[in-house]
Amino acid sequence: MNFFIFVLAIIVAVFVYRKSKSRSLAKGRSKVRAAVTAFALSFFSFIILISFGSKEQSSAQEKTVTTLRDSGGEKVDFDLADNFQKSVFDEIKSMPNGTSDSKEVFDRDRALSIFKDYGVRMKDFDSSVKDICSVGYNKWQSFYKYETSTWLPLNSENYIVQAEIERREAFNKKNMEMLKVETKKMMDCFYEESQKLPQHITRSKRSE
Repeated sequence: MNFFIFVLAIIVAVFVYRKSKSRSLAKGRSKVRAAVTAFALSFFSFIILISFGSKEQSSAQEKTVTTLRDSGGEKVDFDLADNFQKSVFDEIKSMPNGTSDSKEVFDRDRALSIFKDYGVRMKDFDSSVKDICSVGYNKWQSFYKYETSTWLPLNSENYIVQAEIERREAFNKKNMEMLKVETKKMMDCFYEESQKLPQHITRSKRSE
């Protein structure tokens, strides 16, 4: 709320109280009734001015907020009154846009997603956050790729082959469980490290 509006509302409320009380007393009303009437009118005037100030502030803020959409139509808001947000907005706006699957469009969508989720610039995220937080996830992915690269086709139906099928199924199940764990660690790390960057917009952590 604008401090000037708040102070003005108090001044007007005091003025209305005194003026209303004086008029009530002049009309022969009791001091209690005059005070109650004056308080009600001053409180009402205070609320009106505060509401007006809040609307004016909201209206002014809305004028500085603009939106960019990704290739899927999802909106991301930027407050151009903030220098950092304006610089990110200008940077992303200059990137190629469209519905194609080109790398340029993918990068633009990714830049928007990173700013929306973590409040940071994509290049800062890539240089200071991504590699630190992806270590565990990438390590497990590499292990899984190495393990499955040694698997040979299973054409026979004897008990040895069946045992291998069961082993592989168990391994794939474990892989899915581990990926869930590592993905959560990575996403939590993305959020925490992004909020430590010198230039960032404070974001709420996404719910599970």
